[in-house]
Amino acid sequence: MLDGEIFEEVVWGFQLQQAVEKAWLYLLDQDVHFTHNLTLVLQLLQDHGLDVKAFLPLETDTDFAA
Repeated sequence: MLDGEIFEEVVWGFQLQQAVEKAWLYLLDQDVHFTHNLTLVLQLLQDHGLDVKAFLPLETDTDFAA
């Protein structure tokens, strides 16, 4: 799927964004509405004491949210 001539980034980008968001919200183990904003979810994780530095580049995938 890394071949941009076959798979457009928007096709897999949406799936990636959704998977990351849902996994992170699951980690919070609380009633959080789906936001589709990975920056906000990263902030919530950080507020709960998790180190999110390694995941900051994924913030750009918010652009693929529906």
